[in-house]
Parts: sequence; C-alpha cells; structure tokens
Amino acid sequence: MVETKPRLNKPLLITFKLLIYMAIFAGFYLLSATIMSKPAPFVAFFLTILLVTVNRGKLTDFIQQLVDKGFYRDLYRFKKFADKFNRELNATLDWDTQLNNCRDFLKLHFGENESAFYLIENKELLNAHPDDRKNSTIEQMLPEPEAPSPFSRGTNFYPIEQLWREFPRYRPMFKALRDEHKFEYIVPLNGSNSVVGFLAFTDRINT
Repeated sequence: MVETKPRLNKPLLITFKLLIYMAIFAGFYLLSATIMSKPAPFVAFFLTILLVTVNRGKLTDFIQQLVDKGFYRDLYRFKKFADKFNRELNATLDWDTQLNNCRDFLKLHFGENESAFYLIENKELLNAHPDDRKNSTIEQMLPEPEAPSPFSRGTNFYPIEQLWREFPRYRPMFKALRDEHKFEYIVPLNGSNSVVGFLAFTDRINT
C-alpha cells in the first residue's frame, strides 16, 4: 500500500491553545498585580486553570475556528455529532431516521461523494456505500469475534495506513475501501456490543 500521511494539523492547534492559555494567564497576572499591589502568579495560575476547565468546550470551539474556519470547524462539529450519535445507538428504535440524519450531516459538511457510512448490527449490514451491495467485499468488513478491532477506537480520524499496520486481520476491508472507493480516513463508531460501524472519508476532506 502507498504510505498515507495525515494532514490534520494538530501541532498548529496545540500551539494556538498554548498561546491562548498563556494570554489568559498573563491577563490574570497583570490583574492580580493591579489589585494586590504585586503580582500573584499562583492566583493567576489557579484562575487560569479554573477558567479553562469550566469553559473547555467553548475555548476549544473558538480555537478550532481560529485555526481554520473551514475544515477544523466542521471536524469539531462532526466530533460532537458523532459522540451524540454513539450515545443514541443503544436507545434508538427508528434506524431510518437515525441513518438519514447522519447522511444529511455528512453531505452538508463534507460533500456528497467524499464519505460513506457503514453501520453493522449483529453482523447484519444496516447501511453501506451503494457499490458494496454489488459485490462480496462487504463480508470482509464484518468484525471478527474475539479479535482486536478498530471499531473500539475513540471518535477520531484515523489514517487507513495506520490501521493497516495495527489490525492485519482487517486488511481486506482496508484494501477495498482504498482501492474501490479511494477512502483514506476512518472514524470508528461503537455504540454497544452489538452495534459497530465506521465513517470513511476521502483525502479531499483536507482540501
């Protein structure tokens, strides 16, 4: 397989976070010097930690938009959507509505032909890329019992090349995703013991 390097700029995101945290600390540091007649670094540090902890989600959303108003904003919204979707997998009875909601979200934020949604319950395919219904590759996508699985990963983008190395048993699945659909990234879904799945994306989501 051809080496695929992820281009999600996490170092840049971390750098922005550190700069904003340092700016918050500096603000509290100067404020303490004004109020207490001398700097109080411990007070400034405590207030910074408190503010960051209480408003972590809001700060992260703000930083994501600063880093990139396009992809990173959609990525952060997608993570929140996927987390919500995972929580509802165990409770939902209306699969059609749930699947349509996910399809609409992907189409709106990532484009109609740049992603696919695979969901499997008790080894029965609930939804897949339309082309997979015409051949036998979907059988290679079903999770194997008592084997290390990429489906248990957290809600993040994983390059297929990385999962190729970590999960040899699933290489037929990864090969089909890359060769037949040009997918390069996977986001695992794991709602319960019986419901698993993943979202697949092409490399064009980076552009």
